[in-house]
Amino acid sequence: MSITALAWVACYLTLTLLALQRPVWGVGLYLLTFYLSPAFWWWGGPLVQLTNRINLLTALIFAAVTFLHWGRLKDGSQARRTLLLLLLLYVVNATLVHYLFAANPAKSLDSMSMIWKQVGLAFLLSIVVQNRQDLNIFISAILVGTLYIGYEVVVNDRGTLEQGRLVGIGTPGANETNYLAGLLTFAVPLAGCWLLTGQRWQQALALVCLVPNVEVILRCKSRGAFLALLIAASWLFVVSTGKARRYAFAGLVLALLAVVFMAKDQSILERFTTTFAAEEERDSSAQSRIDYWVSAVRMIGDYPLGSGGEAAFKSNQGMRYITHLRNDEFRAVHQGYLDICASWGIQGLSLYLLTILLCWLRVGRIRRQAARLGRPRDVFLGACLESVLLTQMVVSIFISSLDGEWFFWWFALAVSYERVCQAELNEVALLGHEPPHTAGHAGGGSEPPGWPDSNSCPVAAGKVASDV
Repeated sequence: MSITALAWVACYLTLTLLALQRPVWGVGLYLLTFYLSPAFWWWGGPLVQLTNRINLLTALIFAAVTFLHWGRLKDGSQARRTLLLLLLLYVVNATLVHYLFAANPAKSLDSMSMIWKQVGLAFLLSIVVQNRQDLNIFISAILVGTLYIGYEVVVNDRGTLEQGRLVGIGTPGANETNYLAGLLTFAVPLAGCWLLTGQRWQQALALVCLVPNVEVILRCKSRGAFLALLIAASWLFVVSTGKARRYAFAGLVLALLAVVFMAKDQSILERFTTTFAAEEERDSSAQSRIDYWVSAVRMIGDYPLGSGGEAAFKSNQGMRYITHLRNDEFRAVHQGYLDICASWGIQGLSLYLLTILLCWLRVGRIRRQAARLGRPRDVFLGACLESVLLTQMVVSIFISSLDGEWFFWWFALAVSYERVCQAELNEVALLGHEPPHTAGHAGGGSEPPGWPDSNSCPVAAGKVASDV
């Protein structure tokens, strides 16, 4: 067993012990088996021989430690309960469609089982975040996991180039180039938020995460990821109001500098511009996607209630719609919205999009409330969370990632942001105005982003002290 494998085991045991004391560490434990899944890395062979279901086993451990502390965990906001209700309706619909209409029962069962797991995971992630420190642990786990992928690619030179694109690097559910790029965009707005508004340790973690992360995204040369980051950056600048816009402007400047210094490969720009090209100028890959999307729409029109997981086009029923494209083997539709709609029906897609809309609206409400109370860090954090969602919604136009596990992370982050910030905003509102010295921390003072100033807000200071 290599030193890296031994280090992984040590981290796993340490996080397990920490989770027994404080269940939010179960988030880090679980994400350790996602970003650093032994089955996907060079050092993982001996660990895979012990168990090839380490991710599921860890999810069960996470659930066990959470329920062990159940009496100490507060129920949370109405938004979390509504979120879980909508997700429950979504998974019940998927179960009914599977048993009634599945065109490929084997693949459909796998997809349905994954949804049950993801809904359970969203429940655990949303309940263990009780305060600001817990939310920071959650975000840290995502950034550290992303950092490891960047470290392996940039420093250890893992992966290979095929047709100029990085391949051979992945995680569960994201082991193909476009999926990996889409997953890595998840961390960019979060890291940007910490880089511009966090404590020094948060800024350091964000910086060492962002540089290799952006490099890996560039090497993937994913048009969807490039477009997603462009739209997310634009949104971030538009909705960041007041002092928060300074953070957004600084972020845009840093992003522009990163592109200038890091994106020196001309093929990156050429590939991105084909996203908007006319039909006669598109490459074969882009045109092929559109052909399959049209076929998926035809299939949905014939089977609006769904045909089971991955029915388009990994079933005999789905294959009938792509025979004219001279395709004689199963393949994915490569469009997240059409994939869910063809799988779980129009009603399934509607429930899923309604869940996304609920979380989006709740984040926006807290962001606007924070703006009224003059708390730019909370405003910027909310805008960054919205940007995270936008990256994933845009990427899902080009790949079947709309039901990816990281969407369920975002659901939990959204309701946790509402829960944590709402409690602090309520305390600030009791004073009738924002504490006068908070502005002194705009450049990244001793408090984490959005925390009340402990010197000028005694009510909030007591809350922070008790949380820590």
